[in-house]
Amino acid sequence: NLKGERPYGNDLDPTLNLDVLEASFRNAERWRLVETPERVKTIRAIIAFQRRLAESGAFADPRSHIYYLPELYCAYFGRCYATFMTLPEAARATLDPDGSFAVIRSHVLAYVRDQLTAHEMNAFDAALALIALGHLGAEPAAFAPALATVAATFGEGGRRGPYRAYEWNKMKTPTRILVGGPEVTSAFVLMGLALVRRACRAEPG
Repeated sequence: NLKGERPYGNDLDPTLNLDVLEASFRNAERWRLVETPERVKTIRAIIAFQRRLAESGAFADPRSHIYYLPELYCAYFGRCYATFMTLPEAARATLDPDGSFAVIRSHVLAYVRDQLTAHEMNAFDAALALIALGHLGAEPAAFAPALATVAATFGEGGRRGPYRAYEWNKMKTPTRILVGGPEVTSAFVLMGLALVRRACRAEPG
């Protein structure tokens, strides 16, 4: 563009490609994903793209995303990672022979712990942090900052809901509008809390 920036383009949006990966993993058997060399090649290429984003730190840059926000990317990666881990070990090794998912997981966890939850958050960011941490198998203590935000902001939505609306999807310029609502925020909060409860129940003692 006129500023000299080189956006990735819609076809390379990081979060959209996580949707492609997750759908492929969920339908791996029906789509004969592992048995089809062309599909394996495509999945490996998308995973390699995600790894480059993670290792460079670009996933945390809002300009890397055409429609979504970095905080949402973390939650989506958590969900994608959890789906990937449901595949048989042999399938995971075929699709990700270099262990890229483990590498990306470490970078996303570090971002959520050291940046997202280390500073002031709103309820939506806190919910996204809980979703990422829960899906990525973080220790229960890591949930504390986001849980504190969720508790402290409960009721901010007034009569419309327990939480107010926050932007979670940015539309293309020149128009930028809020996509979301109190119901959306509350739904994400509930998803995050459900994962926290599951993680705490799985913790020994």
